[in-house]
Amino acid sequence: MSTTTQTYFPDAPVHPGETLQEVLESLSLSVLDVAVRTGITPKHISHIINGKALITPEMALKLEKVTGTKASFWNNLSRNYQASLAALEEQVHLVQEAEHIEAFRETYRELSAKGILPKIPWLKGNLTAITRELLQFFSTHSLTFVPQTQEAAYRRREQEINQNTMAAIIRLGERKAQTVQTEPFNRTALRAALDEIKSYSLLKQGEYLPLLEEKLRTLGIVLVCVPGFSHTGLQGAAKWVDTDKAMIILKSDGQTATTTFDEGKFWFNLFHEIGHLVLHGKKQTFIDLKDDPTSPEEKEANLFASTQLVGNVQIPDLQEYKRGSAIRADLAVQGLAKKYGVSQSVAAGHLSHLFKKTQPSVYAVLNDYQKPLSYTNY
Repeated sequence: MSTTTQTYFPDAPVHPGETLQEVLESLSLSVLDVAVRTGITPKHISHIINGKALITPEMALKLEKVTGTKASFWNNLSRNYQASLAALEEQVHLVQEAEHIEAFRETYRELSAKGILPKIPWLKGNLTAITRELLQFFSTHSLTFVPQTQEAAYRRREQEINQNTMAAIIRLGERKAQTVQTEPFNRTALRAALDEIKSYSLLKQGEYLPLLEEKLRTLGIVLVCVPGFSHTGLQGAAKWVDTDKAMIILKSDGQTATTTFDEGKFWFNLFHEIGHLVLHGKKQTFIDLKDDPTSPEEKEANLFASTQLVGNVQIPDLQEYKRGSAIRADLAVQGLAKKYGVSQSVAAGHLSHLFKKTQPSVYAVLNDYQKPLSYTNY
C-alpha cells in the first residue's frame, strides 16, 4: 500500500462557510441559534456562510460545542481553503510571469545544459513550469526583481553581455556561499597567507583545489568555481555576502574552438579577485570580464595579482634569460617559477600576457606550459 500523501487543489476552492451551512441545516440550527449559543454576532456568522469571513481557531472551538464537530475539522477546512486559494493565485501569477520570460531563454538553456535546472523544452505549454524553476532559482517572487537582487550584473549594458545569465552566475555563487560556514573575514590574515596560497600552485590540481577552498574558508572567503557561460565573458567576481563573509567566483572550466581554460588564467584571476577584497570597499561588487581592465579598481587588482604572483616582472626585467637577440621563453618560465615559488603554468601565464602582442612566436611557445583546468564546485 502506498503511503504517499498528495495535496490536490480544486479549481474552485470550497469556502468553509458552505460546509457550516450544511452542518447547521442537518442539525436544524438557525444563524440566530448559533449566535445565541456562541456569542458570535448573527452578522458575522452570515458572513462566514456567505464566504466573506473565515472560521478562526477561537471560533472553531465554539462551533465544536454547538455542532459536535471537532474544532480541528473546522480549522482544517479554513487552512485547506486558504492553501487552495493561494495555489490558484500562484498559478495566475506564473501565467503572467511567463509572458515576460523570453528574455531568460538563453539563461535557462545554459542552466539546464549544465544540470543546474531541469531540461524542459522551451514550448508554450512548458513556460509556466520553466518560470517556476527560474523563480525558485533566483529566490524571487518575480523575474522583474532579478535586476534589483543582482544589481551588479546589470551595470554593464554592452550588447554581447547577457545580463540575465550574468545574474544567474552571481546567484550560483550566493547559493554556494549560503551552504559554507566560514571564519570571519580577516584582511590582515589574508595578506599574511598570500605566499602560502600561491605555493599551492606547485601541487597537482587534485591536491591544491581542496586545500585552496579550505584555506580561503578559514579567512572568511567562499571560493565558487563555475564553468564558462555564453555571452558573459566572465573571468571572475568578488562579492560580499555579509559584513564578515565574501565570495570569489572564478571561471574554472570552459573551452572554445581555439582555447581551453588553463591554470595560469585561474591563478591570475584568483589573485585579481583577492586584490579586490584586500584593496577595495565591502559595499562594492566586482564582475571581471575578459580583456576589460577599464576602471582604476580593475587596474589596481591586475597590478596586485601580477605583483603577488611574479613580482610584476616586465619584459626589460627578463634580460638574464636572453640568448643572442631574443629572450628564451623556456628559461624565463623556469627561472620565474623558481624565483617566485609558483608553478610554471603561472609564470607562463604572466609571460603570455607580456608577449602576446609584441612577440607572437614567444607567445606560442608559452602556450605549451599551460595545463588545462576543469573544476567546478557550485
